[in-house]
Amino acid sequence: MANCASVDLHESEIRYNLKNMATRKRKSRRKSKKQNRFVEAFSVVLFLIVVSLAFLYFSGVRPKPAIETAVSSISEIIQAVEGSIPVEEHIPSPTSLRSELCDESDKEAYWEDLPLGLQIPMCPAVKAYESSKTVVGHEIQRYAGFTLCYREDYELPEWVAYCITKNELAKEASRSNDFHFDTKISTGSADPSDYTRSGFDRGHIAPAADMAFSAQAMHDSFSMSNMTPQTPALNRGIWKNLEEQVRKWVSSFGAIYVIAGPVLDKKPSELKAIGKNAVSVPEEFYKVLLTKSGDSVIAVAFIFPNDKPKGSIWDYAVSVDEAEERTGLDFFYLLDDVLEKSAEKTFSPLDWN
Repeated sequence: MANCASVDLHESEIRYNLKNMATRKRKSRRKSKKQNRFVEAFSVVLFLIVVSLAFLYFSGVRPKPAIETAVSSISEIIQAVEGSIPVEEHIPSPTSLRSELCDESDKEAYWEDLPLGLQIPMCPAVKAYESSKTVVGHEIQRYAGFTLCYREDYELPEWVAYCITKNELAKEASRSNDFHFDTKISTGSADPSDYTRSGFDRGHIAPAADMAFSAQAMHDSFSMSNMTPQTPALNRGIWKNLEEQVRKWVSSFGAIYVIAGPVLDKKPSELKAIGKNAVSVPEEFYKVLLTKSGDSVIAVAFIFPNDKPKGSIWDYAVSVDEAEERTGLDFFYLLDDVLEKSAEKTFSPLDWN
C-alpha cells in the first residue's frame, strides 16, 4: 500500500510539474510576443525619426527642438506598445458632437443653463451625424457664423442655424456682395448664374447684416448654399423687416437662437425650378426664434408665402409646434422637456415687445 501511495504521489508531482512547465511556456510566449511588438514598434519609430532628421539635415535645417520633442515622445510610444497606456477608440460625447455642429462663432453657449448647440434642429442629417453615418442628399456644413444642412435634390439649404449675440451686432465688415459657388458642398451647390433673369432674388437665409461681425462670416454668408430663390417683394419687404427686427431683439435680450429656411414639404418635381442646376423655388419660408426673457424661455415662428406678403410680421406668426409640423424638423429638441413644451406650444407678441 505504501508503494502505491508513493507511486500516486510521484504521478501527482509529475502532473504538477508538467502543468507549471506549460504555464511558464505560455507566459514566455506572451512575453516574447510582447517584446517582439515592442522591438518592431521601436524599430519603426526609430527608422522614421532617422529618415526625417536626415531629410531635414540635407534640407539645411538643424531641428534641435524637433529632436527634443521626438525623444520625449518615445517613452510614451513605448508605454502604449507595452500596454501601460490603454489605447481606446475615441467616442465623442453628445456634448462634443453638438459643439462640432455649432458654427465657429459659437464655441460656448450664450446662456450657461441652456444646452450647447441649441440652435441646431433635429433632421435626418443630424441623426446620421450623431451615429457617425451619412444620409444621401443631406449634408451639414459649418461656416464662420452659421451652420446649415444642404439638400442636394432641391439645391437649397433645408435649414440655416446660428446664435447671434449682442456683441456680434458690432459691424466689422461691409456687405461684400461676393455671391459664389460653395466648394464645401460635396455634391456642388447652386451657381449664381442659376438666378440670372429668373425673376427671383438670391435671398439670404442667414442675413449678411447678421454676419457683419467678421470679414469671413460676411464672405460665407454669400455662399450659394445660403441662398434661395425669393420674390423681390418678399426678400426686400417683410423678410427684410423681420431680419431687422431680430437684430433689435438681440439688443434687448442679449442673444437669439435663429433657424430659418424654405418649407420643403413638396418633392422637387412638384416645385418650379430655375437655372441649369434646377434650383427649386420654395412656396414658403420659415424663421424660428428662441431667447430668454428673465428666467423664462420664449419662442416664436414665422411662415411667409414666397409671394407678396402684406401686413406686419405678426400676421404670419405661428407656434414653433406648427412650424415643426410644416417643416418636418424638430426645433430646440435639446431643451428640457418641460421648457420645450412651454416655449413651443404657444407664443405671445407681448413677450417680444
